[in-house]
Amino acid sequence: MLPDVLVVPERAGALHLMDACEREATWGLLLERVPQEKVASYGIVKGEKLSEGNYLIEGAVEKPKYEEAPSDLAVLGRYLFPPEIFELIRRSKKGALGEIQLTDAIHALAQQKRGKGALCEGKIFDVGNPAGLQEIYHHLRSLR
Repeated sequence: MLPDVLVVPERAGALHLMDACEREATWGLLLERVPQEKVASYGIVKGEKLSEGNYLIEGAVEKPKYEEAPSDLAVLGRYLFPPEIFELIRRSKKGALGEIQLTDAIHALAQQKRGKGALCEGKIFDVGNPAGLQEIYHHLRSLR
């Protein structure tokens, strides 16, 4: 789980992903649709739509240009991985931004065994920036 992404209610996040993967005993990613201008800021998956809000993960790419992106489905920061992911991370070469990217290991995992993608049903807050912190603050105050 990435700590700078909050999903309200959390049931719409991690538990939704767990339910989607448990039925088929597979690994998975929580996804969100992002607008064209934000695609280059996220890890984007290549996936086949299985049903409304559910995808078969076939691959992933880190921060692609919009024209090169396989979809508008971004990795949200909630993951269910098998133990093999750790070896795939160890084998990863530096990628986007000169860093080892989890997205590259996700792509390698998808080449071995397809996973599930579940589209987030909750409200997503990126609290890794001041605007996101302000947004979650006002949202939580409105719930009182």
